[in-house]
Amino acid sequence: MEILNNLITDKKLLIFDLDGTIADTEPLHWAAYNLLLARQGIVLDDAHIGTYIGNPETEIYKKIKVDFPAAMIEPEQFLKERIGVYLSLARETCLKPFPYFSRILEEYADIPKALLTAQESSVVETLIAYWGLENVFPKNRRLTAHDGKLTKKDVLSDINKYIDVGARIQNDGILLFEDSAHVLKIAHECGVLSVGIEHRYNKGTLREFAEVVIDT
Repeated sequence: MEILNNLITDKKLLIFDLDGTIADTEPLHWAAYNLLLARQGIVLDDAHIGTYIGNPETEIYKKIKVDFPAAMIEPEQFLKERIGVYLSLARETCLKPFPYFSRILEEYADIPKALLTAQESSVVETLIAYWGLENVFPKNRRLTAHDGKLTKKDVLSDINKYIDVGARIQNDGILLFEDSAHVLKIAHECGVLSVGIEHRYNKGTLREFAEVVIDT
């Protein structure tokens, strides 16, 4: 896409979300939730899931409790089980990155890249290793907002505090790839240009704040 190429060309840093952005993990992610919640007779439909995407796990639990007041979730145990199911599904389906992502890695190998995700760190490390992306996303450029102590807004508001590429970066030198509408809004407010990654759970929600939307 010419628009995407023009956006990337002069950038000093590309930041990628993980779930639903680098690969089609969202169906597996929510399948894991539903497999566990089915024990309580709870089913998360696409409308619920669309409002949960992009949030840290602790926030998702809170949102589930609001939508399903009878839900019983013990965070530590639920997280452990959810991760196990999720990673099993990823291996069973031979999950691979989206074609657009592989093309960017090939055509723009010289531009530094960072990972900014709300996913749990052990899942991040497992998938990065599984896909052989250790050199694409060095350890000091893998940021997780999973526990809520660090937020995506923190990072997008002050990139240089959290990500070091050897030189100070201005916000107009950054391009964010993200599938969450509310994170795209945050990026817009911070002066960071973004690319929306569209899938079944966020159809029609990304165009207001993304410079371009990629339909996966």
